[in-house]
Amino acid sequence: MKGQISMEYLVVLAVALLALLVFMSISQSEGVNIGKNKADTDAKNAVADLGAAAQEVYSQGTGARKRVSIKLPDTYEYSMSGVGDGYIRINSDGSDYVKTLDFELFGSLPQLSGYHEVWVESVGDKVKVGNALFTTDRATVNAIIAKNDSRQESIRISNIWTSDIYVNVTSDWSHSDLSMAIANPSFTVNRADSNTIRLAFSSNDLAEGFYSATLNISAIDGAGSAEYILMPVTVEVEIGDNTGDGPPLTVVPSSAYFNLSRNSSDYASFQVCTNSETTLAYVDFSPSVGEPGAFVGLTNQMTNLDSGECYPKTLSISVPANATFGNHSGFVYLSGDVYEAVDVISISVNVGGATNDTLAPNIESVSVFPSGPVFVDRPVAIRAVVDDSGLGDNTIAGCNVSIDSGNFSQMISKDGMFDEIRETAGYTYYSGFDLGAHSATVRCADVYGNIAEQNETFNVLKEFLFITNSSSPNA
Repeated sequence: MKGQISMEYLVVLAVALLALLVFMSISQSEGVNIGKNKADTDAKNAVADLGAAAQEVYSQGTGARKRVSIKLPDTYEYSMSGVGDGYIRINSDGSDYVKTLDFELFGSLPQLSGYHEVWVESVGDKVKVGNALFTTDRATVNAIIAKNDSRQESIRISNIWTSDIYVNVTSDWSHSDLSMAIANPSFTVNRADSNTIRLAFSSNDLAEGFYSATLNISAIDGAGSAEYILMPVTVEVEIGDNTGDGPPLTVVPSSAYFNLSRNSSDYASFQVCTNSETTLAYVDFSPSVGEPGAFVGLTNQMTNLDSGECYPKTLSISVPANATFGNHSGFVYLSGDVYEAVDVISISVNVGGATNDTLAPNIESVSVFPSGPVFVDRPVAIRAVVDDSGLGDNTIAGCNVSIDSGNFSQMISKDGMFDEIRETAGYTYYSGFDLGAHSATVRCADVYGNIAEQNETFNVLKEFLFITNSSSPNA
């Protein structure tokens, strides 16, 4: 009887093992399919989100900009992906996911898989995709010049990257009657600093009408990260007796950028111009409400503007002691006494702290998540809180993190941009770490390059799975 029971038990056990093997095979196959489906979804979502952002900023016009969070799958192929004339392509495991658009795109996609923050920006009639190393205070150069005359235009370039950048400026200008010279075609911009590109125009007696070209402004850092923008240049040479057309009122340049501390001031110069058919009795200057409009001075009225002439105008920016730290955008509205005699100057002011700041910010905390046990090959997030209050009161420029003295990775601000004196930053290692003790080193800097550093150690454990059977062995 016992032998019969044992044989029946072995048969039942064999059948159970066979069923288990079949189930495991099916589960493994399903797991592969789920993984592939997840990668496909990530690639589709990434290209769709980038395409939607590109369409949005393109429809909004020059200067529109949007930051997009994407996840590139583990099977992402950088060498087979890219941004080009009318398309964004992401290749995952040999399959292309493409978004086609009715306008030109340029730039680059991240080189590695995982989570990324990507800028999408409208530049003229094109859209740029990629990391931003710098910004400019204007998207186009537009100027008016008379025959046998000269004129200068400037472009302020600001370094928003985490290291110094080398800038190079070239142009396809090929006009002989109206010349353009780039006074400083190559220079270095230190981190959190700015510099000015100066353009000099000179016309002869044969120059007339409109002249156009494109500036190529490129930048690269010491590690090889690069970016470039294409900036349209249009110059009108007044014809003969000033019979040219144009708006009744035009101001050039159309924007100004200032980087100032509290209790400091600066100024910018403009040309206020009328067309050949418009005489203005006056032009009023009305700043926008709040900051930075409240900073603008010298807004006194201009009077008696003759037709076809340009008049100099200076606006001052004075930042009071109680100004709010950070970036502020506003405008100055110009209006004359003639119908449609209006124009706008865009004003951007970054209010920082002490200009002689030599104090590093304070890293208040470095935290590891999950806060409980950290297991092998599981995602680990590093979070840091940094504050420059009372230590110069300047904007935090960025934070980086390194594990076990390895390469530093750029952390991401909680609100998407480092533009305040107190920031929360984070970075996630999605592939996790090996068993044992590890050390995270966080470095944060303010806009004057003062660096703070703090370490945090954590242990990575091995995860075990225990299976218990509560039934009685004699049951």
